[in-house]
Amino acid sequence: ETKKSTLHAEDAYLLADEDHVMMETVKDFWAKREEVVNTTKKSQCPGWDISHINMMKQWHSINSVWDLMVQHEKLTLREDNNNEVNPYYEQIGLFRSDVYYVSPVSVYEHEAGVPDFGHWGGINDRMFYGKREYARLWSHRFDFVEDYMKRKHCFHSERYLNALLTTSKVPVKKNENVCIWRVRSGYRVSWKDCQMIPNEQNNTFQETEYLPLGYTLPKVKDGEIVQVLRDEGAEKRLE
Repeated sequence: ETKKSTLHAEDAYLLADEDHVMMETVKDFWAKREEVVNTTKKSQCPGWDISHINMMKQWHSINSVWDLMVQHEKLTLREDNNNEVNPYYEQIGLFRSDVYYVSPVSVYEHEAGVPDFGHWGGINDRMFYGKREYARLWSHRFDFVEDYMKRKHCFHSERYLNALLTTSKVPVKKNENVCIWRVRSGYRVSWKDCQMIPNEQNNTFQETEYLPLGYTLPKVKDGEIVQVLRDEGAEKRLE
């Protein structure tokens, strides 16, 4: 990654209004998670000092998003004068905002769905959709820390998540039709995350890890490429 790129956190408000966005500082994170970070560092994977802390930040962010959802859920139920004991959302999707969704995702397709790539010996930890009870387990990873530490394994994100979901008997479905690319600095995407690219383009970029966001971007339906579009705006920004 290039250090010349700037992260514009305020762009989150382009995706949702202010009431549906939660902003926290690094100080906020340490105030809430310092104890668990220090505890788990005893079992971090060798040489993963920064990666371990970033993983904890990821878990914290996902957990906070769930809390924000519940907060708005209660407001919605109160406005509808319904019984707040019953949840408003029964099928839930948890999605990263820093990725390009090559293919559409239906949160109703499975009870517990994840992309079928990037498992790294465990379960892909970048996205989840499914029944509320399983979505909560996926989003509350800190709850499994004590149990996991008894297993004497180092804290590897995908393997940890696999242990959590397997122990909880979550019926995970690896969906091969879901493809998402991580967006990197400089208007680039990690197209090799999952290679839903036409063969002729694949050959062009086979030696390149990143694909400029302004190049032809595929649209996929039911696992088949049905349309390829150019993001002209991104091309202009790249010039």
